[in-house]
Amino acid sequence: MTDFLTNQQISPIESENIILLPFEMGDNLVDYTNWLNDPEINRYLEVKWMTHTIDTTLDYVLKQLNEKKVIFYKIIWKSNGIHIGNIQANNINLNHKTADIGYLIGNKNYQGLGAGTEAIKLIVKYLFSIGIYKINAGTYENNMGSVKALLKNSFICEGRQLNQKKNGVLRENTLIFGLENDPKQK
Repeated sequence: MTDFLTNQQISPIESENIILLPFEMGDNLVDYTNWLNDPEINRYLEVKWMTHTIDTTLDYVLKQLNEKKVIFYKIIWKSNGIHIGNIQANNINLNHKTADIGYLIGNKNYQGLGAGTEAIKLIVKYLFSIGIYKINAGTYENNMGSVKALLKNSFICEGRQLNQKKNGVLRENTLIFGLENDPKQK
């Protein structure tokens, strides 16, 4: 297995429509902060419970950049260079060769265009290339965009947690997805 790379060592990754770029000090966080405060965007995120400022967003980004075993990318729309979302791998465990992923397409103009699906595909390929065997993701059951993006990337729904999350006045189930690398590489 490759030694774990820090955020400062990871390289950009490209596909047809997007580029994953590592977050850097000095990145403009205005759009990201606005996404975190938008009820339409944050309804399936745990950050919805607080109001975000540039400072709280910066604190979060700095924590991710300084955290070992976290890879944190901006999702950039390739044709115009616009930051449209984020994707990260966290809880990377080199002993078990596992990681969790989380993602957000915050720019509403780019939702539904397949950017989330492409970003998941890129980070999966990267994680498998550094020796990760299994990747996990969780989502609210009603977050159909997330569910579809995971299924398009061959993730398998491994479980359902009943009434796990509060979403407004209702409770929602969460789905747990997993994707394994070639079983011969266990």
